[in-house]
Amino acid sequence: MVSHKHQETKKFEHNYIIKRTCEHYEIEPNELSKKTRKQKIVNARKAFILLSKEYSDICNKDLAQKLNLAESTISTIKPEISDRQTWEKRFFRVFYFIILD
Repeated sequence: MVSHKHQETKKFEHNYIIKRTCEHYEIEPNELSKKTRKQKIVNARKAFILLSKEYSDICNKDLAQKLNLAESTISTIKPEISDRQTWEKRFFRVFYFIILD
């Protein structure tokens, strides 16, 4: 009989994910909730949302409040790349800071 181990995803507090994501993108945490289209902040915000969905227990409603966004906006944010491995490689540095450090 083949044994399959269920790998449990490590969970983090969303404040820790904010801190590490902002360190990676070299922005201040309060910049995540600013109404701006600066690519650096947009990328950091998206990374935070995706990482929070994967590695924390925060709900979309709380994410929306934290980022000053509509809840419907949060629910539509998905990786642009459908292949999960490719997406993880793209955000490897952020994953590294959060998961391995």
